This record gives sequence, C-alpha cells and structure tokens, in this order.
Amino acid sequence: MDFDTVKALGILGAALMIATIVLTPISWLVGAILVLVSLYYLAQIYGERGIFNYAFYGLILAFVPALLVPFMFVAYFTPMMPMMPMHAYGNWPFTIWGFMGLWIFVVLVFFFLLILSSFFFYKSMDVLALKSNVDLFRIAGILTLIGAATLILFFIGSVLILASWVILAVAFYSLKRPPPPPEVTAVRV
Repeated sequence: MDFDTVKALGILGAALMIATIVLTPISWLVGAILVLVSLYYLAQIYGERGIFNYAFYGLILAFVPALLVPFMFVAYFTPMMPMMPMHAYGNWPFTIWGFMGLWIFVVLVFFFLLILSSFFFYKSMDVLALKSNVDLFRIAGILTLIGAATLILFFIGSVLILASWVILAVAFYSLKRPPPPPEVTAVRV
C-alpha cells in the first residue's frame, strides 16, 4: 500500500475515534480498525513488527472488558431467575451483597484490562516514534496510558484520552515518507 494512503488511513481512523463524542461507539471501533490497518502497513514499511503487534494486543485487550461485563451480569442473574418472585424483594439480602461484590470485581477487572491495553498501545506508539522520528506518537501513547489510569476520575481520564486521539491524528499528519534503503553494490575482489 502506498505511504500516503497509509497516512490517510491513520488520520481518518484517529478522526473517527475523536468523532465518538458526537457519533456512536461504532465510529470508535471503525476508527480503531483503520488505525490498526495503518499501523500494520507502517510496521511493514519500517520493518518493525512491534508497531502492529503491540497495538493489536492492546485492541484485543480493550474488547475483553466490553464482552466481560455483559457476560458477568448474565452469568450472575440467569441461575437466580426461577428463585426471584417479583413480590419477594425482602428475601434478597444475599443477592444484593453478591451483586455489589460482582460489580466491584467487574470494575476492578475492567480497569486492570484497560490499563494493560493502554500499556500495549503506548509500547506500539513508542516503537513507531523511534522508527518515524515523530515524537507525537510517543506523546499520544503516554496520554492514553495516563488517561486510562485516571479514568476513575472520569473527567480527567476522558479528556486525556480524547487529547491523545487528537495528537494521534496530528502525528499521522506529521509523518514523512521514509528514505529509501541504500543501494547495495557488489564489489569484486
């Protein structure tokens, strides 16, 4: 794929991730996939598989919590449905405590996987920054990691993650075409 197309895919993907604020979460998913495709080709261009691999692991780890939360709630409530008559809420103390314990467990697992996902994204951006000499990639990775760690304080973490997506779009825009590899000439002895 042409370098300018790879660059455009990265810019478009980051822009769609930013547009998640006003659009649906599907725009984040499409944007993340476009960024991942762009990183795949950049990994081939720069000859560094870590650019794509770390981002891929991070994206997979970002989806695990999204699948884990609904599964945990269904797994918790499905066995109890026959035991829960609608008029017997007074017999529920064990269920409410179990539900609160489940909620705390799910939130802790969610944040752990989110921080781990952000760490892999940071590693990918760090390698890309080294290979492309565009330090904005490293800054986007650091902001994503700090934003994930501070997401418990919703406003601060969300703003940092949004800022990292904006910086990611600017970083893709700042990419320069890599120089061609030097020609190797055979020398006769």
